[in-house]
Amino acid sequence: PVKVRFLSPESEELFVLEYEVSFEKSDQTRVVGKFGALPYTYNGIYEIEVSFQADGEWSPVACIPLEIIREDPEDESSETD
Repeated sequence: PVKVRFLSPESEELFVLEYEVSFEKSDQTRVVGKFGALPYTYNGIYEIEVSFQADGEWSPVACIPLEIIREDPEDESSETD
C-alpha cells in the first residue's frame, strides 16, 4: 500500500489517501488520485508526504513542500488606485 498525507504548516494531518499498489509485475508504477479541494487554513508551507508500507511499517519515501499564499483581493485593488 501507498499512503499520501496532506500536512498543515504545523504538521497536522489534514487528509489521507491510501492506494493499493503492486510492484510484482513492474518496479515502476503511477498512481493518479483526485480530491475536491485542498483544506486551506492559513498561509504557510504545507507538505504532501508519500509513504510506502512494507512488513507492516510505513516509511516516508517523498515529501513535497507546497507554499500556499492567499492574497486578499481588496489589497490588490487598493494598489491600482
